[in-house]
Amino acid sequence: MLRGVIATLDERWRGVITELIAEGWPPAIHTRPARAAWRISALIDGLAVQRVAFDDAVSPSDAEAWLNVALQAELGLDPA
Repeated sequence: MLRGVIATLDERWRGVITELIAEGWPPAIHTRPARAAWRISALIDGLAVQRVAFDDAVSPSDAEAWLNVALQAELGLDPA
């Protein structure tokens, strides 16, 4: 039962990310928003686990910087 609830919430979260990517960037830049959403949500989930399980393993500023780098790569954004 809990697994089903978690799966539903995770699908909704990825759906939001997918919609934001699909609406915010032209297909020429990113043709597979659902796959990008999987990668982005996996990174966020992994960083969250590291923050919770190992207090000092990843600082909040490192987590934010790593997510920004990933978003830039996924969406073809200029780092500047």
